[in-house]
Amino acid sequence: MTVAQPYDPASHGIRVQTHTRTLPLRVGTRASPLALAQTRAFLAELVRFCPVLRSMHVFEEHAIRTTGDAVQDRRLTDIGGKGLFAKEIHEALADGRIDFAVHSLKDLETTLPPGIVLACTLKREDARDALILGPGCAEAAARAGRVAPAGGRLDPVAPTDALAGQSAPMPTPPDRPCAVAAPPCREPLNLADPGAAFAMLPPGALIGTASVRRQAQLLHARPDLRITTLRGNVQGRLAKIGQGACDASLLALAGLRRLALADAATLVLDPAVMVPAAGQGIVGVTVRAADEELRQLLGAIEDAEASHVATAERALLAALDGSCRTPIGGYAHVLADGSLLLTGLVAREDGSFLLRRSLQGARADAARLGAALGASLRADSPADLFA
Repeated sequence: MTVAQPYDPASHGIRVQTHTRTLPLRVGTRASPLALAQTRAFLAELVRFCPVLRSMHVFEEHAIRTTGDAVQDRRLTDIGGKGLFAKEIHEALADGRIDFAVHSLKDLETTLPPGIVLACTLKREDARDALILGPGCAEAAARAGRVAPAGGRLDPVAPTDALAGQSAPMPTPPDRPCAVAAPPCREPLNLADPGAAFAMLPPGALIGTASVRRQAQLLHARPDLRITTLRGNVQGRLAKIGQGACDASLLALAGLRRLALADAATLVLDPAVMVPAAGQGIVGVTVRAADEELRQLLGAIEDAEASHVATAERALLAALDGSCRTPIGGYAHVLADGSLLLTGLVAREDGSFLLRRSLQGARADAARLGAALGASLRADSPADLFA
């Protein structure tokens, strides 16, 4: 069936031509609960943008099992690292089996395969990482007065500008003495002090994670911690933590929130403590480069701020060009004056080396900021980190 899809430019402040598409549009996504939730939220947004689609069978969901989903017994770095959650989706798009694909932006390589482009990025969810304590660790921390007793919850705090500046993060403002909103901590936790933020972890605690970025930052702050591989979807990892597979773990707050599981977070970590992954919390949509009509449709709903921060963070990644074993963090956000602040991090897996720097500039210069900061970090880091 071919249907003309009219748009109302005045209601959105943009001009989009009338399109003629053969329906339904085939949408590619990973098959995980989080990926499906993100995809359905995006499709709902697309329908809100174009109300005429509401009465039609417009979208056909194609859940695709990727290499990253199929291999669960090893870390991603041991099976190739880059693009493992996107390879099979790219292939389906290139072969014409799907029309566009919805991704967690941090899963996408900085250089996409020929003929595939990033059509749009959506408004960013909270980019921060969350610390989740297992039952034994939570009880020990509660006895020490560092966290709420079992059954209690530490509410996430609002994002701060703690990364302002060119290098080291600013100290916590006087009116923000505690890293959690409620209940009160026995001793204040400094948001800019990783040691204090991780003080609730007992000596030698076993931390489950498959992220070399999280591992490096944890071990830099707490060399006594032990690391074990913890993989799987969000619900599966939370279940393993609850079953005692590890004392604690870290998960992206964005994923927890999209799955209505934010209450599982014991403590939300400020980016000054744990620099997020580039693209964390952003949904990106890919399409064939030759599909101009669909590119225009998808581009019309792009979030401008998400586009700027994603451009800066991905340019940083491209400049660093690290291997899949290189711990790299990248986080950009728009300040009150409208400028863009980008923070980048490079480290060793064991935490023995960690370099973090920030650069501020105009949003229009996002790509240049990312490239410049990446070059600066690379120049002052050991060459073997990028081998």
